[in-house]
Amino acid sequence: GSGIDASPPRFALDGQTVSAGWVTTFSERTVVSENRVTAIPADMPFDVAALLGCAVTTGLGIVFNNASLRPGQSIAVFGVGGVGLNVIQGAAMVSAHPIVAIDLHDNKLAQAAAFGATHTFNSAKGDAHEYLMELSGGNGFDATVDVTGNNGVRQTAYDSTSDIGKTIFAGVPY
Repeated sequence: GSGIDASPPRFALDGQTVSAGWVTTFSERTVVSENRVTAIPADMPFDVAALLGCAVTTGLGIVFNNASLRPGQSIAVFGVGGVGLNVIQGAAMVSAHPIVAIDLHDNKLAQAAAFGATHTFNSAKGDAHEYLMELSGGNGFDATVDVTGNNGVRQTAYDSTSDIGKTIFAGVPY
């Protein structure tokens, strides 16, 4: 149905505002606009149903639709949680190169490598922009994707994109 177009929820955490986006992230229970709900069969296993959620469709949609990534084109992904991992996976599916995963956590970077990242970079340990510019020979990347929502990270993604490349913002800004 058309439902109402409600604003996304916002939560307080240690005095800071955290946006949950339009997909009710971090909620145990929530009131959702009916145009944001998809019914699934009662006998569908949750591990299969999860594939219908945001991470896979958003991540692959970024690669195939927003970036229109082709073999041999470069991509850098800032934030390799659920959506970021699926951007990495989609980039590997189209034989992009290099595929760079950038995150603050080494365990997430290891997982990104398993999903197809050809390079990983822990931005807590160095300058991501400097690394990407060196890796691209100073030209920048064909596509950069920010799924963190952090404005500083978004600026780094934009600055690391080539003059004819695309910067894609998928994270809910905070």
